[in-house]
Order: sequence, then C-alpha cells, then structure tokens
Amino acid sequence: MCQSRYYQIQTHGVIFEAIDDEIVIINLDVGHYYHLTGVAAAIWTLLERNGSKDRIVTTVAAHFNLSEELINEQVQCFLDELENEKLVILNMQSTVEEGSEQVEHEFKAVGEFVTPRLEKYADMKDLLLIDPIHEVDEHGWPNRPPAVPAIILE
Repeated sequence: MCQSRYYQIQTHGVIFEAIDDEIVIINLDVGHYYHLTGVAAAIWTLLERNGSKDRIVTTVAAHFNLSEELINEQVQCFLDELENEKLVILNMQSTVEEGSEQVEHEFKAVGEFVTPRLEKYADMKDLLLIDPIHEVDEHGWPNRPPAVPAIILE
C-alpha cells in the first residue's frame, strides 16, 4: 500500500488571503504573486486544513462525481506546481489532526470541474522585493534598531 503524501503551506515568506471565492498568494522571497479560483482555490483551502493528497483527491472526486484516477493526476500536477513555486512543502505525515469536519462548503461556488490552475504574476516583483519586511533581523518588523548612545565631543 502506498503511503499518502502530505503537503503543508509554506510558512516562511509566503502569505495568502481568501477574498470571496478566490485566493491571492504572495511569495515574498521571489516577488511573485498568484491567483487561485474554482477547484484550485478549494484545493488550497483543503491543503490548509489537512495536507493529505489522498483526502483531497477523494473529496474532489466525490463532489464532482468523477473517478479518483482522473482527479488524482490533475491534483498531483497542481500540487507539483505549488511545490515547484515553493508555496507548499512535502511532509512525511499530516501536520493537522484528522477530523470529520465537513469540507463540502469549499466547493459551494465551484460550478463544474475545471483542471486546477496556478495563475502566476511577476509584474510587481520589483515592488514586492523592495518591501522593508525583507530588511529585518531576528527581532522582526517593524522594530527600530537599538539606539546608539550619542558621543559628546567637547
């Protein structure tokens, strides 16, 4: 039996926000931003709750009444793309406890099944990379550097 693959959303340098039925992701380390809609946005939300690829495939297949074999390849391609963009990392086990939570509502706004796509944009790269958040030390941002005592010359 093949062990399920687990994915975790990258916590270092990656931020995201759900806006209505869309997900906007920013990779602050490289200056790219991404847009997810439909099935892709629902998969991202499922990743956030439980990174099991098998559970994602089962959930998507059941919702759209499609075969798991068909969905498996498309979900894996999407997860590979997220991993290549360093938006998720592969784990050996789940970082989220398995639960019986209802995930059906993640697909409430998704009409028909469309292959999940990661829309990538680099047009704001220069702006995102000059963000002062990148110029921080171990104390984080926004923190002023410690005051240097003044030297009084007489």
